[in-house]
Amino acid sequence: VVDPVEAAKMTLNEYLRFKTKFKGTKLSCAQGGCGACTVAIAYKDEDGKVKTKTVPSCLMALPSAAGTSITTVEGLKMAATSERVGGHPVQERMVQYYGTQCGFCTPGMVMQMWGGLKQHNAEGGRNVTEKQIEDMDLMAGNLCRCTGYRPINDCLKSFAKDSKLCFENAAKGPFETKNTD
Repeated sequence: VVDPVEAAKMTLNEYLRFKTKFKGTKLSCAQGGCGACTVAIAYKDEDGKVKTKTVPSCLMALPSAAGTSITTVEGLKMAATSERVGGHPVQERMVQYYGTQCGFCTPGMVMQMWGGLKQHNAEGGRNVTEKQIEDMDLMAGNLCRCTGYRPINDCLKSFAKDSKLCFENAAKGPFETKNTD
């Protein structure tokens, strides 16, 4: 619990990094332009349906997170692995595709992929095509200075139903924890 006066002066990023144990959400530019601080928020729309969107936590005032459910990169891992061994399919696939070098941008990239696919395709990412992924331009707000974007984009496209990039025995969609075939 955060004092309301203190909360009014705090961003969601500051809260996550300094008031919780969740340090995976990074802070880099503090202007919402690099994507390192990306988290996913779930909220109810006017019809009462739960929607998910990704947000730069460095720009989101903490009070505006009231009534939402926040998913960080740590929460994504814990949701996928009850034993806390391994990672979420998006996290594991980033490794398989060599989508990370220094790793600073990786939490934001992973959250943008997961949240973006969830936001644009409620069926778990399984029915989206590579072309639709390209048209979504999900990674436009995420910067990486080390890896280059080919392996990161390949990771994202590997979740498409028409992808030829998928590894054997990989989860079919970004919301599954193992191969269901």
